[in-house]
Amino acid sequence: MSTKLINAITLLLLVFVVFTACGAEDDTADETDGDTDVAESDSESEIDGDAEASEDDGETTLVPISLKIMTYNVMCIFCGEGYDGWTDRLEYFKDIFQRHDPDILGIQELFAESDTNDFHATLPGYDVLYFKDDSDEALLSEYPDAAIFYRNSMFEVVENGYYWLSETPDVPWSGGWAESNLWRIVAWAHFRHIDSGREFYFASTHFDNNIPNQENSAPLALAKSQPWAEAMPLIFVGDFNSKPDSIAYNILANGTDESDFHFVNTFDFTTEWSAYSNVEEEPAYDPSHRIDHIWAAGDHNYTSRYWIVDVSVYGDNSLPPSDHYPMVAEISF
Repeated sequence: MSTKLINAITLLLLVFVVFTACGAEDDTADETDGDTDVAESDSESEIDGDAEASEDDGETTLVPISLKIMTYNVMCIFCGEGYDGWTDRLEYFKDIFQRHDPDILGIQELFAESDTNDFHATLPGYDVLYFKDDSDEALLSEYPDAAIFYRNSMFEVVENGYYWLSETPDVPWSGGWAESNLWRIVAWAHFRHIDSGREFYFASTHFDNNIPNQENSAPLALAKSQPWAEAMPLIFVGDFNSKPDSIAYNILANGTDESDFHFVNTFDFTTEWSAYSNVEEEPAYDPSHRIDHIWAAGDHNYTSRYWIVDVSVYGDNSLPPSDHYPMVAEISF
């Protein structure tokens, strides 16, 4: 049996144990209790007028473009005791995606190429970016724990890459700051909006749930993001395992002692937020419990007409497809 295969089997067992522990914590992180108004999302992204630059008294004014952004930790294929199986959950995911019709998705907790391909099949018309490693030193040939799905008719990739949430972020497979943790990664892409030619950055991540990984990952994410946000709009999404009252969230929202550069949560500048459910009983959701976030950064005149959390349930046990809820926001810049 090859060394790489032995490594993969060993790592699969390790990941099963750690993801199971993560799921037990995440189950309580998104407990629901709160506002239940439901907002209707448009079937397609709007562009507020002509996206081309316009001339006004000799000055060039860029007309905002609007994108529908989703973040969703889908719970790994072998996680979630008591939840429906992967094949059933794929159908539930498909229903959610058709309902909200996002332009770009940051997806967390896919594990291997096979389940990523299964998931990709629920998103026709999208391409996907995630970390692959065919080097001799690779621990796994792919690691889609943080993946980016995007409409291939709407965007083209200028460049993309990855870094690791560790003391050596540019070293593949470098681990975090806890005694026990999985490898955590940031997947990023520099996109060009095809119709308008406008460019922006997008990133997806999955912070580890073991202390002190969140509070150490937060300043790293800010430092890596600042040059992007200074150059053009930046949207940064993911499962941050950090509630709004946590240390890590405070760092992301307010900056560090060394720098006041920070993210702004879409929830805080949206016109309205709502919880959507596919059942008659009113959904309850308390956003102060959320650990998944859609951030923006830089001085790029961000606005948002709506922010939605989807608390729909499926199957005989009336459970959501994952131990996290998908979140969708319209972001204009």
